[in-house]
Amino acid sequence: MISTDYPICLTRTCGHACVVNTMALHLAGITGNTPQVEGGLYEVDESGEPNGVFRENAMDLIYGCLPEPAKEDIKEMILAASKALNRYGVTSSQTDDLLAFNNVPYERVLEAYRELDAEGRMFEEEVKGRIAPGMLADFVILGANPFETSPEELAGIPVEATYVDGVCRYSREAEGKQQQEKQKKGFYFLVKCYILFNSTGIPVQNWKVLYQGNPGGIPC
Repeated sequence: MISTDYPICLTRTCGHACVVNTMALHLAGITGNTPQVEGGLYEVDESGEPNGVFRENAMDLIYGCLPEPAKEDIKEMILAASKALNRYGVTSSQTDDLLAFNNVPYERVLEAYRELDAEGRMFEEEVKGRIAPGMLADFVILGANPFETSPEELAGIPVEATYVDGVCRYSREAEGKQQQEKQKKGFYFLVKCYILFNSTGIPVQNWKVLYQGNPGGIPC
């Protein structure tokens, strides 16, 4: 038992059923004499009284009694749910908030999300905005200061590394080591005839060796 003093409504994750406690039934005025709803039903016990389970359109009997949340209420709900997910390490989720309240226009929910994003309250401020361990920064490390380089030489500035979402996607140093390994071992570049266009597949015997030797300057 959760509470007998406060009305409680729990909606199943699929959105097709909900269950309420006795206090909610009392406040909604739902009894065994309440007509069933077309396209849905509420379950009853052995005595014919509702047991608190509502399915499909019958859920409107409950939802119609719920207080209509304001936009600020919806924003607080979004933040509370996000924090709860983050505590368990969940950083991405899917939601059907546009249908969470049948008495709230979907435009209000969209506005709540847009305002939270504009206010910087969607938790990205905790992982973005600066270059530091654990931050999801996007940046490029150059081999020279572009502000101290002549316009004619800008194109020649080497890219030392690129980071996307805080992860190193390219490193000139690592790339150089890989090239050295290729030069030591030699390298074969193989391509299939009609690659990507032959749905029947090409036997390995029909592959062609386009180049063999030092891979320097040869695009993979």
